Amino acid sequence: MNRMETPRLRRRLTSRMIHSALACALVLAPGSGWAGASKGNPMATLNDPAASRAERIKAAKALADSRDPQAIDTLVKQLAIMDDGVVAAVKSALRTLNAVPVLERRLTDSAASEEQKVSACTALRALMEKSSMAPLVSALKDQSARVRKEAALALGVIAPAEAEAAL
Repeated sequence: MNRMETPRLRRRLTSRMIHSALACALVLAPGSGWAGASKGNPMATLNDPAASRAERIKAAKALADSRDPQAIDTLVKQLAIMDDGVVAAVKSALRTLNAVPVLERRLTDSAASEEQKVSACTALRALMEKSSMAPLVSALKDQSARVRKEAALALGVIAPAEAEAAL
């Protein structure tokens, strides 16, 4: 190796080390790109199939603490998970966010989509609040068969004896 090759080699090695360090920082940094994409964002963590049970529970609690009403839809989607611990955390977060009145209003909102109304019925069924009876009974008259079905299921879970006449 002559004297001219040494500085060039040093520059190449330094450049490669900087690129490697940047790549590691991006992978390990919470809330940044690549592998850390969902680590700093509770909504993304809940939707991340690779997230652990503990991470999902922590994310649900973080969303409850955020007091962000937009988190309600993200939380409602998680009720379908077959993990009792995650579902319990999601229900608790929905109660903290005072989601029941929001979901009840959605059932009577003519601008709400069929999917939004179905999700509202599903969430109200999981939360089992008797205050939801009236909106769910009115949803039995919805033009969508899916909404009517989910409303009937919710009524049957929340208060079967009281819902019998409406059903």
